[in-house]
Amino acid sequence: MLRKLLTSALAIVLFIVTTHRVHATSMAPYAKLSELAGAWVGQGKKGEYFRLELNEKGIGLLVVRELFDEDISIYRVTGTKLEGYSVSFALQSVGEAEPVTFSGSTAGYDMRLVRQGIGEAHWSSEVELEPEDVLLDKLKSVRKASARFRSANKI
Repeated sequence: MLRKLLTSALAIVLFIVTTHRVHATSMAPYAKLSELAGAWVGQGKKGEYFRLELNEKGIGLLVVRELFDEDISIYRVTGTKLEGYSVSFALQSVGEAEPVTFSGSTAGYDMRLVRQGIGEAHWSSEVELEPEDVLLDKLKSVRKASARFRSANKI
């Protein structure tokens, strides 16, 4: 009886551990080009602000507010290439924007990208972008919570 109980308990534990491990190591599906359509925003690790706008074909606009000189750099996105989790954008500088490459990874719910100077300029800047509507929803919820707290506490 004890042996049967221990065997059953061991089987349950193994099932739980195996199931948990499968879920913990499963990968997100590869993003599709159509899933990247829309506006993406984020702040770079060096403090600059990014807004990437893409249509369903991966064409659009990248606008960057630079940190130190507060200049705006604008790039036409003339194409988007997806290979697995890797993503790269073909950019065409507008005006005085410095030529750059822009690439990284995505699973469709965020993008982790590096903007890098081309030619003699060997600088790089990292940014994590999220869909603009997701960020706006987050801001809306904290704004509501703040207003409720101020109202309840007469602040």
